Amino acid sequence: MRRGWCPGALRPMQSGDGYILRLRPRGPALPGALLACLADLADRYGSGCLDLTSRANLQLRGVAAAALAPLQAALGALGLLDPSEAREARRNILLSPLAGLDPTAVLDLRALHAALDFWLAETAELSALPGKFGFGLDDGGLLRLSPDASDLHGQAIRHRDGTRIAVFAGGVWLTTLDQRDFLPALTALTTAFLRHAAPGERMRALVARIGASGLLAAAGLTADGIAPAIPGSPSLPRLGAWPLRALPFLLAGVPFGRMSSAQARLLAEVAPDIRLTPWRCLALPHALTAADRLADAGFLLTPDAPLYAVAACPGAPACASGTAPTQADATALADLLPPNPVAETLLHVSGCAKGCAHPRRAPVTLVARDGAYDVVLNGTAADPPAATGLDLPNLRAFLSHRFSIPHA
Repeated sequence: MRRGWCPGALRPMQSGDGYILRLRPRGPALPGALLACLADLADRYGSGCLDLTSRANLQLRGVAAAALAPLQAALGALGLLDPSEAREARRNILLSPLAGLDPTAVLDLRALHAALDFWLAETAELSALPGKFGFGLDDGGLLRLSPDASDLHGQAIRHRDGTRIAVFAGGVWLTTLDQRDFLPALTALTTAFLRHAAPGERMRALVARIGASGLLAAAGLTADGIAPAIPGSPSLPRLGAWPLRALPFLLAGVPFGRMSSAQARLLAEVAPDIRLTPWRCLALPHALTAADRLADAGFLLTPDAPLYAVAACPGAPACASGTAPTQADATALADLLPPNPVAETLLHVSGCAKGCAHPRRAPVTLVARDGAYDVVLNGTAADPPAATGLDLPNLRAFLSHRFSIPHA
C-alpha cells in the first residue's frame, strides 16, 4: 500500500469524508485573525475542524465537491493560494516555529527562508522532485527540528569561527557552511539529487546508495571540518508554560493534531500571534494567562498528557482506507500509557498499513484490519505484527502487560 500524494489547496485529495485541502502558509506565523477566518470556512464548507500536519501546515477536510470553488475563492481572498498547483507543491519548507522571536536562537533564518521559498516557487524544473521532498531550517533555538524530518536540512550552530549552518541530507551530516554559502549549496544538492536519484527514490535512499561523499562530489561541494555536536532533542517538545523573560509562551497540544472551529476561535482570541509546529501542538507567544481557558476547551497543557503521546490518523469512516475508528479507539486506550519523560510518541494507532499519522517507528503500533487490530512492537505500521486480530478489551490487556500497568 502507498501513502497518498500530498494534497494542496489547489489540488485537493478525495477521502472518505470529502475532499482534503492542505494550506501552506509562508512560515510558521499565523495571525489569530486569519485562524478565525479559517475556522469560519471549516464550518461553512468542511467538517468544522482544522488539522495540524507533520510539516506545520493546516488542513481542511470534509469538503464537498460543490464547495471546492467557493472555498478556494475564499482562501485566495485571504492570500493562501499560490498561482499554480506546481508552485504550491514545491513550497515544502519547515522553519523553526519561533523564528524571529526566540532569544536563544543562533541565527534568525527568516530571510533565508524567504529566499528558499522564492527559489522553490520560481524554479519550474523543481517540479521533478518527489511530491513529499522537503526542506528544513532550524535556527538552533528552543524548539528543535530533527534533521531526519526533511530531505535537506540546515541547522544553525555556534562554531569556533562564529555562527554557521550544518547541512544534512536524509538525516546525514554533509558539511558546515557560512550562512551566505548555504542557499547555493542547497540548490547544488537539489540539482545533484535530480540528476542521480532513481525513480521513486528519496534523499535518504540516495545517500545510503552513493554515500555522503558521493552526494557532495555530485554537487561540487566538499566536507568542511568535522560533524558538529548538535544537542539531541525529544521527538515531542514539552507542553505547557515556557516562562522565559524575553519570550514567555505556551505550548498547547491538540489531540491527534485536530482542533474544532470553536477551539480555533478561542486561540484567535487569546493569541494574536500563533505559531504552527510539526508536533501536534501550537506555540502561543505571550499567552500564559490564557492557560486555564485553553485547558477548559480541551487543549493539552501538561507534559504528561497521555493523548500527546498518541498518534492516530482519522481512520474510518473519514478515510476510505481505514477499517476502524482509530481516534476514538486511541482515546479509549490512552490511559494505559506510562509516564513519558523522554517525550516521544509511545502509541501509534493506524487505520491501515500505510501508517500516515506516524511513518516512523513507535514502541507500539496498532494497525486496523477488518475492524480489529494487529500489534507491531518497536516498528512501523508496515512491519510484521507480534499479535493479530485484537479487539479493544484484548488490546487493553495486551497494552497493560506491555507497559507494566495493572489491568482493570
